[in-house]
Amino acid sequence: MNHIFEIYVLHDHLKADYWDKLYRAILSYGGHLSKFELIFRCQDNVVRFFVSSPQDLSSLSNNIEGFVLRPVASSELDLPAASTKEHFVQFVTGGNILDLREKYAVKKTKSLEYAIFKIRAVNSTKSIVKSELYFKHPGDKWSKASKTMLFFPTQLFAIDFATNTRYLKKAIPKYLDIEKSLHMLVSDKADALFEVDTFPYFSHNYYLNLNNYEFDKHSFIIGASGSGKSKFISLFVDRLQRKQLSPFVLGEIDYFVTGYMLKVFDGGAI
Repeated sequence: MNHIFEIYVLHDHLKADYWDKLYRAILSYGGHLSKFELIFRCQDNVVRFFVSSPQDLSSLSNNIEGFVLRPVASSELDLPAASTKEHFVQFVTGGNILDLREKYAVKKTKSLEYAIFKIRAVNSTKSIVKSELYFKHPGDKWSKASKTMLFFPTQLFAIDFATNTRYLKKAIPKYLDIEKSLHMLVSDKADALFEVDTFPYFSHNYYLNLNNYEFDKHSFIIGASGSGKSKFISLFVDRLQRKQLSPFVLGEIDYFVTGYMLKVFDGGAI
């Protein structure tokens, strides 16, 4: 099973040097003759990049310049079914993959929307790259071109979004600043209360359980009607029982039109 990551671009000027460093980082991580795939996707003029590898590349986010990796589902890379072959495709000399897209859009009314580069890294300067280019035709028909190269094509992915304003890079998702809370999170999800999206601090989600913070001090559960507050309280009670922490008295106050109703539970360790 391959691990799939979306590559978020941090700068408007996406340099070839960034891609070279990413290639070398993957080579260093996986060793010579390691395999991975680099995927280009452009729909509605939004450019996205992905990397797929048999190895978990999570730790690379801390060692590459200009990029952040985030795991995504394989459904993000569902490829179209091509009914015909596209022959004699030539990349634009000195240009990038968007130049090829523009060339086919203007001359042949075809849109390059997917490009898969299957890479076997030989060494830091040489690799065997088999590419598959998917072109969308009017009427939602697709054709596919296949090409082979003997080097990692960093220039193809060098894009200056500041000057090429017709295209947008996929924006990095907004995230909360949880740096001060990271010490409370664990990778083991057993008996966890919360699953926490830790992007961009970590590439995978972490978990929060009762042992990792002072849950009995100034805790509030706030949410709209139907958002799951009662279910969370049930989970909270279940975790208290499993952890066999010091005895607690649990009270529940429900508000109805007629007023307040107080329930006090006294069950075992609670």
